[in-house]
Amino acid sequence: MCGRYTFYSSEELLKQFELQVTPELQLALEMKDNYNVSPGAHMPVIVRGEQSNHIEFMVWGLVPAWSKSPQGEMKLINARAENLTEKPMWHRLLKSKRCIIPARGFYEWKSENGKKQPYYIQPKNSSVFSFAGLYDHWQDSEGVELLSFTIITTTPNQEMSAIHNRMPVILDRKTAEMWLSPVDFSHEQIHDLMSPAPDDTLEIFPVSTKVNYAGHNEKELIYPLPTN
Repeated sequence: MCGRYTFYSSEELLKQFELQVTPELQLALEMKDNYNVSPGAHMPVIVRGEQSNHIEFMVWGLVPAWSKSPQGEMKLINARAENLTEKPMWHRLLKSKRCIIPARGFYEWKSENGKKQPYYIQPKNSSVFSFAGLYDHWQDSEGVELLSFTIITTTPNQEMSAIHNRMPVILDRKTAEMWLSPVDFSHEQIHDLMSPAPDDTLEIFPVSTKVNYAGHNEKELIYPLPTN
């Protein structure tokens, strides 16, 4: 799964995506560094526009459009890639509500000596880093609206398999553009796009358990633990 990620140095990160200039983009560029993005956070997400891709702010934790209330359903932080073409809820969103989530890296936990040890995972050789996602638009009878998103997960690559049996779908520049394109993908194309990151492309190291608590949001969270 993917339950925490990082979003920092936003200007350097977002300029990689050639986004339409909008008030939402300006807000995203001015955001404070977030070294512990947790479910329920209101974060910048990239969606396809008629002329160019642009930023929308959404809540992490997808609330389906058919939900009676946003309160009880905000637990869909991840969607399994294997279910995208099988489950009606995801299949509906595949056609017109694909998105990418800009990030610097993410955290995952591994059971070690009876405890959960957090690890930080980041790309080795690229500053362009994003997750494949889906989003939905919820609205109540009084017109109150909510945009929310989920991060798609897939099977792990070689490095991640030592930590967890899932990992987020990580997109490079080419696959991000493909994911945001208006094309209706075949089952085989979805499978190819939702593949794990290539082996030997990620840096993984243990970090402080402070990241376990959403209230902690300091840069030191992504520092490797000292070796003995």
